[in-house]
Amino acid sequence: MPWSARSTAVLGLLARLGCLPAEAAYAVESSAGRSRRSLQPERESRAELALLAAVDGDTSAVWRHAEAAGTPADRSTVLRTAATHLARAQVAVATDSRADDRTIRTCLALARASCSGNPSDEETARHIMLRLLRTDAWTHTILLLPPLAPGALGRLGTIVGDMSRHTEGAAGRDASP
Repeated sequence: MPWSARSTAVLGLLARLGCLPAEAAYAVESSAGRSRRSLQPERESRAELALLAAVDGDTSAVWRHAEAAGTPADRSTVLRTAATHLARAQVAVATDSRADDRTIRTCLALARASCSGNPSDEETARHIMLRLLRTDAWTHTILLLPPLAPGALGRLGTIVGDMSRHTEGAAGRDASP
């Protein structure tokens, strides 16, 4: 029985960690390979498949999955998932079963554990981050700042602090008699 692309991604990462018997790992890898090459997966699982490609170091497949995404929001999800892995950014696993990104977060945690000895691909992650900065998805790049641009986080905090003081000052002037 074929698995969904999401299940294939989770199982593929578990196989990499050695958590599956050899015969199951072989079946999962075979299914994962077919899923990674497919540009017709279920719409909501494209990010997980792009993550599998990133784990394998196949950044061309990451870009293909991003370009095949149906909407700008889907494309953003694919790219930020791959960039998060490539930058080795810390991600908390979602414990809320209603969270939209719980499978992606689980896959990112598994991918991080399965690639603990491999170097990051910061160059590709930066390229993706710069692309996301030019879109409405720029807020999703904040997670990437600590590993890719640690100095930017402090500057961003200063900007936010300045904006808060300015907003509070304007609110105080409006409330004056």
